[in-house]
Amino acid sequence: MEKIIRTFKVKDSNNNVYVIIEYQTQIPCGTAADPRATRPGLSRFITDKGYAVNKINESEFLLVQNNIPLYIY
Repeated sequence: MEKIIRTFKVKDSNNNVYVIIEYQTQIPCGTAADPRATRPGLSRFITDKGYAVNKINESEFLLVQNNIPLYIY
């Protein structure tokens, strides 16, 4: 199961704005004491239009389809 962790805006070098959505896998790890427990798993990033995005560092991303660097502003 995945859930949306956050959404944020980034810009490319031409000042085009993109909305990025971070999804994170929720790994079930229930116990008798807490049968619905989950742990955070891997995150993935996509634009609001559905294009894949790679995270380079905390403030830089890469739009995979056309290799455009994106920066948090």
